Amino acid sequence: MANKNEELLSTIGTAIKEVLNNDELEIKAESRFVQDLGLESIDFLDVSCELENAIGREVDFKDVSEFVNKNANNPNAAKELSVANVIAYLEANPA
Repeated sequence: MANKNEELLSTIGTAIKEVLNNDELEIKAESRFVQDLGLESIDFLDVSCELENAIGREVDFKDVSEFVNKNANNPNAAKELSVANVIAYLEANPA
């Protein structure tokens, strides 16, 4: 399973780098989209499109946020949405 996580991490990282036009960006599982990587609201749509092209399924960040809030039992958890949260969402909601 770690291999699949690493593959998803790489795919998500590539999508973020493409959207931000920054190949030097270091992206880790714990990297938070806004606080650490500097994504703005419009960037989430672009990352979603890049991920859909890469993995063949839609990644709706609204759904990811709801998943995070529900599983964290904290209505504000999604404010610090991380790459690991997207990986967990994809694993819990297979295509």
